[in-house]
Formats: sequence, C-alpha cells, structure tokens
Amino acid sequence: MNLVNNPGLWQHFVNRYDNVGRPIMEVKQKYLTEINAYESTLAQGNFGVGGGTAPIVSTIPSITVTPSVTPTISVTPSVTPTISITPTRTPTPTPSASPPTVYSFSFTSCCAGVVPTLYSSSPSIQVGVYLYTNIGLTNPFYQTDHYLVEGSFDCNQQTYSGIFTNPTGLVTSTTHNNYCGD
Repeated sequence: MNLVNNPGLWQHFVNRYDNVGRPIMEVKQKYLTEINAYESTLAQGNFGVGGGTAPIVSTIPSITVTPSVTPTISVTPSVTPTISITPTRTPTPTPSASPPTVYSFSFTSCCAGVVPTLYSSSPSIQVGVYLYTNIGLTNPFYQTDHYLVEGSFDCNQQTYSGIFTNPTGLVTSTTHNNYCGD
C-alpha cells in the first residue's frame, strides 16, 4: 500500500519550502498532481481497520490564478517645448512736479459789480491764459454778459483793459475798449 500525504490547503501549499521561488503555474500543477494522488489513495479504500470503504470527501479547492502584471508606459516627446518670455517695458513713473503756483486776481465786472476772486497758473492775464473760480484750477470762469476789468472803476469811466473768456475759461481778449454803459 502506497500512502500519499495530504498536500493541505492551497494557501499553505504555495508557501511550503519546496515550492517557494517556483513559478506559480508550476506550483499549481504540482498541487493538482498531489491532491489527485491523495484522493486516489482515499478512493482505493486501503486504509484504516476493518477493510471497508470510507466515504470519499472531495477537498479540492477551486483555484484561480491570475497573473499580476503591472503595465509600464513610457512616453518620450518628439518635440521639446521651449518657453520664451519677452519682457514688456513699463515706463517708470516719474514723480510729478510740485503743484503749480496759483495766482489770484481781483476783478470788477463792468456795470455788474465785484466778481469773486479768480485764479490762474499764470502770473499775468493775457490771451491764452485760463481763469478759474477755485484755487484747485478745476472750475473754469465764464461770463457772457459783461467784460472784466482789473481792480475797481466807476461805471462811467472809459476802460482800455476789458477781458473776455470763452466757456473753457480761456482768455480770448484783453483789449476791449468801451464805455461801461455800452
């Protein structure tokens, strides 16, 4: 009588000293061979006392071997991108000059009385100069019905320095010659 040892469970069989390091498919084939030989011995019934046949219990586990393969992908670009940075020159702001000097002038309006103080960035009144009603030089002076005369005068006097401005505050004439009553 030839007795064959039970190979045991698959999980233990693959870690047995004589199977370690072998390819998995070879270990699977060896396991199936040993389990079949063990079951054949049981099927012959030549074991135990009394000489009868014992019921055969199948202990063949279902084994599925899935090879573990990790794919590796390597990509080599055919064109190496180049990065080009072109700086844009931004002009450096220069500190602004100190605020302009502001000059004030007192006028009389012919036959209309005293006009509030007017302001300009020019030290003298001449054609091409702007006149403003505020010291910040943002509100242009414009008078449509009378011309301006520097200082004060009697309405019956003749004047030779009458000043006119346009709607932007620009002095357009400084030589208006007229009697105030005209």
